[in-house]
Amino acid sequence: MPQQNKYQHQQIEALRHAHAHHEDRHKQLKDEHGEVAHEFERLIRELDALSTELHMISEHAVQLDANFSKYGYSAHLRTKEGPDSLHSSGDSTFDKETWHAERKLGQTMRFYQKPIVRQYFHKGLLWRAKEAQEVASYELFIDLFYVGIIAITGDTAAEHPTGESLLRFTITFIMGWKFWGDIGLLISWFDSDDEPAKQGLIWAAIAFDLFGNFIMIFLQRAPAKFLPQKLKESLEFFPGTNIEHRIERTNAFVTLVFGSCVLGLLFQNNAAMGINAFFGKAVLGLIQAFVFNWIYFEVDSFNLHTHAIRRHVFSALTWFSIHLPFIMSFVLSASALAVLVRAHDCPNAPLDSLFETFIPRSEEHISDGLQWFYCGGLGISLFCLSVIACTHTHRKIPHQRLRKETRLVFRVVVSIIIICLPKAHLNSLQLVATTTGLVICVLVVELVGMSCWGENIFWEKNCTRNKASYEAHCGVRKEELEKSMKEGTVLNVHDIAKREGGEKGGIAGV
Repeated sequence: MPQQNKYQHQQIEALRHAHAHHEDRHKQLKDEHGEVAHEFERLIRELDALSTELHMISEHAVQLDANFSKYGYSAHLRTKEGPDSLHSSGDSTFDKETWHAERKLGQTMRFYQKPIVRQYFHKGLLWRAKEAQEVASYELFIDLFYVGIIAITGDTAAEHPTGESLLRFTITFIMGWKFWGDIGLLISWFDSDDEPAKQGLIWAAIAFDLFGNFIMIFLQRAPAKFLPQKLKESLEFFPGTNIEHRIERTNAFVTLVFGSCVLGLLFQNNAAMGINAFFGKAVLGLIQAFVFNWIYFEVDSFNLHTHAIRRHVFSALTWFSIHLPFIMSFVLSASALAVLVRAHDCPNAPLDSLFETFIPRSEEHISDGLQWFYCGGLGISLFCLSVIACTHTHRKIPHQRLRKETRLVFRVVVSIIIICLPKAHLNSLQLVATTTGLVICVLVVELVGMSCWGENIFWEKNCTRNKASYEAHCGVRKEELEKSMKEGTVLNVHDIAKREGGEKGGIAGV
């Protein structure tokens, strides 16, 4: 230990001697070349500042390239700052009183506001607004409006399960989905939080849907060369969609669809003891919706590395397109399930146990078309869930029980089995129970397959109550620690290690 302190002292003395030498040399140069030395020092300071800024910019570009490349774009990103920003990044001053005063200031709500493009491309460069785009309340209102439309069309198709009803349901659903997508696109493009924008989105969506394609064809064909130069320059700007906002909007819409489908399972029971086949089928239908919600939001989003939109243009288009048959088939299946829940074609389903308003709506015999609506819709929606999960890129887990590809193959097999169930000619209770059991099997396979070999599926072995412990070996006596605390000294670790014959330590039972 004394030798080490002596070596450190020699190093410090050498550094001090070198520092004094360079200070003398610096003073000598100033005396001999005063103006040149001052100019040289100024250039060195400016070069150091430029080097620091270049380093920060290059490091920031690398971080953008590492993160923003997930969106499918390059790292050439710009943020449009507001002209009235209080404190820019280059302003080093900060007035605490002004900050506290401006925190209490509010904003006015205007009836009309000029639309502002949230993000756009200009010659390959993406410009984005600095504010985070969140799902607004009127957007959720629009989602509820369209969810109500598709729920009513699904119930109408389930009441008369024929090919014509299926065709009407498909056409109505696709039209509603198209309008919903166009409105979401306009909200994502433009920032106009005023009353006309909230109330008139549907009319703008209809206008863009009817005439937008013809306008773009005219501008891209031969007559475009006769356009004025100013108009050509304006066409260099293309609006961009906020990926996070689009994902949140889609997730919110799917959540509302799941919730509306659960409402169709409700019925009024007139019996004193309501535990019967009607109650059992309703509970099984609720379990189905819960399992689908679990798979869509929890299982397929767990260990997500790259979302389908950020992965590739093909995966993004697939993700956008597959949600149409997924939601459409699930709504059709849920509407048919509501009819199956009220049906009294199975044992322990007394008709007089239903409330009087539900008795005329209870079916004595379920038709083949209704079974195909229910099983086909449920199987197709499960298959679409497999395609959605396949479009994402998930993180690799070592020693995983079942790979992602194996679990998705099992999903597809189960979906095919569910689609073919009407061939078995089961009653309503058997049909709902069988499909629920198959869907639960998919969830169990997903949860078990995502775990690793040698690990407990339910919990960590060493993280239960009264099983976590910590042990360590220390050669310091209690008296030494108390003396060190009283005197304010620091114990030397090297001395303790030499006294013990080497460093020893261990952690057990963690």
